[in-house]
Amino acid sequence: MAQIRIFTPEDIFKDKVINLSKENYHYLVNVMRKNVGDQINIFNESCGEWDAFIIKIKKSISVKVKFLKRKPINQQDIWLCFGMTKSKKVKFLVEKVTEIGVSKIVPINTEFSEKIKMNVDKMRRVVIEATEQSNQINLPRIEFNVNLEIFVKNLTDDRLVILCDENLKSPNILDFLSKNTLKKLAVLIGPVGGWSEKDRFYLNELKNLYPVSLGSSVFKMDTASIFSVACCKIFMENLNE
Repeated sequence: MAQIRIFTPEDIFKDKVINLSKENYHYLVNVMRKNVGDQINIFNESCGEWDAFIIKIKKSISVKVKFLKRKPINQQDIWLCFGMTKSKKVKFLVEKVTEIGVSKIVPINTEFSEKIKMNVDKMRRVVIEATEQSNQINLPRIEFNVNLEIFVKNLTDDRLVILCDENLKSPNILDFLSKNTLKKLAVLIGPVGGWSEKDRFYLNELKNLYPVSLGSSVFKMDTASIFSVACCKIFMENLNE
């Protein structure tokens, strides 16, 4: 059976007693049928991952921390930045790129993007559940309601920005990744309606902007995001081995 992993924002150390959330209570007791004495893993990016044992189940559930299993890790610094789209697609996309392992997710307001207000609490729950499921330790940060102009102004010059482009004349993403030193990346995916002339004006201000092709297929926004982030993740992991 797969190991049960629970994220907690609290400090974790040996012999500490932690009271878990109501959502954790429902999952552990009603779904997984856990009892007093059963072992689970708890984790966060600051403290790593620990063995813990359930010591009380009443209106809440309490666990006692025992042993460190994994120390905190430095995650590959990959951002996914995409033109805002419908909330159902965003939920799916956030879940999948969290499972792959990104450090930051930035839905961007562009001229042609959907004008939708995201549910912050709902997206955070999606991130937590995907991190628990995928054996990650670090939760990606999500920035909300970021305008493209502000996004461009706040980017630092040490981050390579990969602009996924339908133009096949751009270098293939795999060729680009194999020929560049990869430490900080931002993958930029346009909205369903594409980039406007105004958007491209802002993008052209970036010093480290590199258009790349994802191949001969034309992907939807969510597919392009998942494909490109997965390529970056694999290359950066290989560099760190």
